[in-house]
Amino acid sequence: EEKRPFFIEGKNITDFPVAPAITGGSFTQDNLFYSRRIGKSPAYFPDLDPEEYSTQPENTSIIGAAKVTGKTPGGLSLGILESVTAREMADIQGPSGTHQVEVEPPTNFLVGRAQQDYGQGTTQVGGMLTAVNRQLDFLHRSAWVGGADLFHRWNNRTWYVAVDAAASRVAGDTQALLRTQRASARFFQRPDNDHAEVDSTATSLAGHAGSLRLGKGGGQGFRFQLGSAWRSPGFEINDLGFLRRADEINQFAWASYAQRNPFAIFRTAQINGNQWLSWDFGGDLLIRQFNVNGNAQFKNSWQAGIGSTRLLEYTSNYELRGGPSFRLPGTHDLNAWVETDSRGRVRFNASTYHSLGQDNTSSTHSGELGVSVEPSNALRISANTEYSRNRKDLQYVTTRNADVGTRYLLGQLDQETLSLTFRIDYTLTPNLTIQYYGSPFISAGQYDTFRRVTNSRAPDYDDRTQIYDDSQISYVEDTNSYAVDENGDGQVDY
Repeated sequence: EEKRPFFIEGKNITDFPVAPAITGGSFTQDNLFYSRRIGKSPAYFPDLDPEEYSTQPENTSIIGAAKVTGKTPGGLSLGILESVTAREMADIQGPSGTHQVEVEPPTNFLVGRAQQDYGQGTTQVGGMLTAVNRQLDFLHRSAWVGGADLFHRWNNRTWYVAVDAAASRVAGDTQALLRTQRASARFFQRPDNDHAEVDSTATSLAGHAGSLRLGKGGGQGFRFQLGSAWRSPGFEINDLGFLRRADEINQFAWASYAQRNPFAIFRTAQINGNQWLSWDFGGDLLIRQFNVNGNAQFKNSWQAGIGSTRLLEYTSNYELRGGPSFRLPGTHDLNAWVETDSRGRVRFNASTYHSLGQDNTSSTHSGELGVSVEPSNALRISANTEYSRNRKDLQYVTTRNADVGTRYLLGQLDQETLSLTFRIDYTLTPNLTIQYYGSPFISAGQYDTFRRVTNSRAPDYDDRTQIYDDSQISYVEDTNSYAVDENGDGQVDY
């Protein structure tokens, strides 16, 4: 999360989400501008010989930055940001001495954003341009992104339509583009990916993304939103933006009924329903998901909510980390939360989350308790503790290339985590606040019941993997690793 005041100021102007949070899935945080990219840790980690070790900076130095943000009386919002970061070097030390390797080149970042209001804010039209330029073979030498958005409301701002679109182009040498094609956002190297293959000679990659939404967001009672969002396989914005997944098309729907007037024990209450479908650009259906949830504020100003989500059996293009798409069991989730009166000097909150996989193939159980105390208007102290236990039968472990073929290995993971989050905010003056934040945690996990993928998209769950028995897998204490003799001939296969 961004904490630097220079980048926080005017963030609402330079913000350009490519799809709203309601889109669901991996799209909820996508943005053309993610300010943490400026001053990030160096991207390159040098290859080292066994006798060598490396020392390199934790962050990239910002040589200079300038920004202008604001809004004119005529309704024009404008944001321009320019920043230059320094070349960073790693010190490599070994038996033959010390030498330096460039791990981050001098880089120029440019962000431009404009948005015009019309009709007293009922219509907004905007555009955005970002550019990154650098010189290092390992990274993109240039990354350009352009976007446009439209938001229009009518009938006393009750109904709305929203459209946004973006296009990207990155360029560099073949090494940099090969990394981009094989990165976790797209995994072009998947053996069953017949619509976006790896091109080892490519020196550029282009793509597009966007969303379309129509809904009723005003008035009493019933509200809804229908829409779709997409990311083409070649869409790439991570040089200056934030993108989790490309090669995906989402369809979503939301409906809500809210009672804003007090009744019974409630001051307000609302119930929501959501639905999502997802495909890749090859036409494969990936996700079918449904949710219903409700929340209410009571007359004593306490608040509470409860929700349930059903994910039907689905296909993941990412679970095997570049391997074939994998058919996975669905899940059924339940969550609930409660908060005391937010106006009190002492406030409490609690929440719980439970998820159970189809045929008991996974489970997650977690609970959180929190307290916030305000001894005075200037001092606030809060603490939250959370415990979670997670079990997953099909947790990806690694991929091995052996004489017997490529093996995608999975294991059952059983993990427990306990965390504490502690925060103190002390306001000295309206312009000066001292803050302390800490979040220690302890987590322990264990793998067992290892298996390999045999038929990743088999209709029957048991046909998708084969569990190794004791004669096929053994733990080697000296190397802290496992040895697999798949065919039982007494020779280690991998």
